[in-house]
Amino acid sequence: HLGVIWEPPYGVVVELPAKTYEKLSIKTTSGKVWVHNRDFRRADISSISGNIQLLGCSAGRVKTATTSGDIQLLNTNTTSLELVTTSGEIWLSDTNSTGTAAVSSVSGDVLLYAFDAPNMKVSTISGDVDATLLSGKNFLVQSRSGDVDVPLSDPSGGTCEITTTSGDIGV
Repeated sequence: HLGVIWEPPYGVVVELPAKTYEKLSIKTTSGKVWVHNRDFRRADISSISGNIQLLGCSAGRVKTATTSGDIQLLNTNTTSLELVTTSGEIWLSDTNSTGTAAVSSVSGDVLLYAFDAPNMKVSTISGDVDATLLSGKNFLVQSRSGDVDVPLSDPSGGTCEITTTSGDIGV
């Protein structure tokens, strides 16, 4: 049973029964996307000017993209991540990926708190990167005009590549 409700000021609210879904596909122009406490094998979520939030989810591959909105993953576990925003912030907290994680923002900050993935690539043009990772990493970092503060690399850890043109990097 699928429930669709008009709920001001939120707009359209879609309620999904609790189960594991094969694919979650959401596209919006200016709406917010909130997915809470749902399981799915694959998620493709895109928005032009709305925020995207996954909270308490268990997922396979997660791919999100927004032009001017923020992306948040909180208490979410995935097998792989691909998160892209042009002018929004990306915030991951208490989130893990058992595979690769690719996180990219053109002009927004990337905040990774209690986050981990075996291999990760984080890039910004003019945003800062602030991270608290759950395991040691072999760091490859570059900032052309920002400050860099990362711990010593752990050669036995996965690769953590962080690049920014004009932002600071702190791990």
